[in-house]
Amino acid sequence: MITNYGTDMVVSEESHNIVGVNVADNMILSVVIPGNNSNLFQSVIMNNANVGVVVTGSINAISSNKLGLNEFEGILLEVISNSSVILLNLIYSSLNSGKVIEFSNKLIAYNFVEDNVPGSVGIYMSALGQSGNRIIGNQAADNVAFDLQDLNSAPCLNIWTGKVLDTSGGVCVDP
Repeated sequence: MITNYGTDMVVSEESHNIVGVNVADNMILSVVIPGNNSNLFQSVIMNNANVGVVVTGSINAISSNKLGLNEFEGILLEVISNSSVILLNLIYSSLNSGKVIEFSNKLIAYNFVEDNVPGSVGIYMSALGQSGNRIIGNQAADNVAFDLQDLNSAPCLNIWTGKVLDTSGGVCVDP
């Protein structure tokens, strides 16, 4: 079921494949996925006044999308979004961070995260004790604060590997 709650698209039940949608110029959130086992593929999510995609459900895939010019994060993986996969997306020119990881056990791989603006980070992990995330093969460049940043302290419980970047922050992300 896809409903509108002041948000352009809410995928509230389980097991949806959403392919080729264009979501633009919304005043609140663009796409919210609180359900489980859903996929968002080959879509364009641009120029929204808040977050491009918010994932709160588990075992969801966000892949091969173009997310740009959103006023907050391009993709926000909230606290309960376990075991989600974020793969092969282009995320650019968000006014906050390109991608924010708030919880554990996610695969974030082969994304292009660039030109996110003032004070923002390409891929950002706040210090919430996240573990088991695999951030692999992402390319991040020209993000104002850092391209990649993990604010968790050692011991490092997330994998950051195969990355292409200009700048990084935090003891768990080596350039």
